[in-house]
Order: sequence, then C-alpha cells, then structure tokens
Amino acid sequence: MLILETVINRYLALDPELLNKLADFEGKVVKLEITGINKELYMFPGARGIQVSAEHDGAADTVLRGAPVSLFKMGLVSNAANMLLKGEVEISGDTRLGHQFKNVFSQMDIDWSAPLASLFGDSISF
Repeated sequence: MLILETVINRYLALDPELLNKLADFEGKVVKLEITGINKELYMFPGARGIQVSAEHDGAADTVLRGAPVSLFKMGLVSNAANMLLKGEVEISGDTRLGHQFKNVFSQMDIDWSAPLASLFGDSISF
C-alpha cells in the first residue's frame, strides 16, 4: 500500500490547502470496496494526508463501492449524482461523510506551473 499511499499524497500535496481540508476528517475511516478485482482498501484521512491500508479491525464510517474507474472518476467530477443514480458507485454508512470526502477531491485547485517547471523548465510552464 505504500506506493499507492505515496502517489495519493504526492497528488494531494499539489493543492496546498487540501491538507487543511483533510484535517476535518481526522479519525474517520473510509472503506473502498473495489468491484471487479474484489479488493478492499481503507483510507484514513487527516492533516498529514491519507493513510491507505488493506486491513482495519474496526468498522468504516463510510463505504464507497464501485469499479476502479468509477471510483477514480467520482473523485474528479463536481457532481457525482449521476454516478450514484446509475449505480456506478454506491455509498453506505455515513453518506454525508462520503459526499464531503468526495467533494474535497473535486474541489482541488492545483497550480500546475511548479510541477511542469520542475519537469520541463520555466520557459514551458506558464
């Protein structure tokens, strides 16, 4: 899980204000039930990012269930209602928490100039 966790947290670090938003979720557990590959992942959001684990002894506060592409897409779209209505993604448990958690990702505001400058130099990024 370390690779996935690192990728997620590096992506999250591109929006400096995001960690402050994740601090509101400290102590909460979001379970991802990934259909098609029959995997479960537990996400533990907090002020330092998101911890990811394949195991958790307690109950999750919120469960998001769907195919990998649907779960990924849900984090990017601003209005996930269509995905929920079509059954692409299901939310159970604390549904309000699930929607708030999803909204954090759809509200990300990334300034791509710094990452692009580190890859291609200042002349290509604007």
